[in-house]
Amino acid sequence: MMSLRTILVKYLLPLHFLILSYSCSTIPLDIRTNPSINFNIEGKFKLTYLEFKESGYFVLKKKTNSIALTLGKNYLLPEKTFLFDTRESILLSEFIGKDENNLKPISFRVYEFLNLFFGIKSEEIMREGIEIAFEPENKEELPSKIMLSNDKFKLIFLISKNEPY
Repeated sequence: MMSLRTILVKYLLPLHFLILSYSCSTIPLDIRTNPSINFNIEGKFKLTYLEFKESGYFVLKKKTNSIALTLGKNYLLPEKTFLFDTRESILLSEFIGKDENNLKPISFRVYEFLNLFFGIKSEEIMREGIEIAFEPENKEELPSKIMLSNDKFKLIFLISKNEPY
């Protein structure tokens, strides 16, 4: 008959280490592939909409399901902050302050828009006839430049900071 010590050493102790090592392992969340975590993105933008041109800086902060997008012309002039939920849509006319009645409104779903900052092209945005380009184009790095364009507008984001918090 086996002694209690032999049973512990042969069976229970290795089983205990196996269970402990498996239960303590975690799945790492990488900002490069997970736009659902909280993050802070800063950079500059340039918008060309027909004859209208606008440029400035932006700060995009995501916390849980709320998005705060702050736009400014320069750091001396007042900023404008937009608050969104990830399930809402963004109208491009909100940013330029003009409403062109003869043009089809251009809108993006907020979640699809956030995916662009992680190098994920949106089928929904491309179905609207909008071309999406990233620099660098490889999938292993976060994009430093995002370009959205069609025949009516061109929107460029130059990203200087993209980090979780």
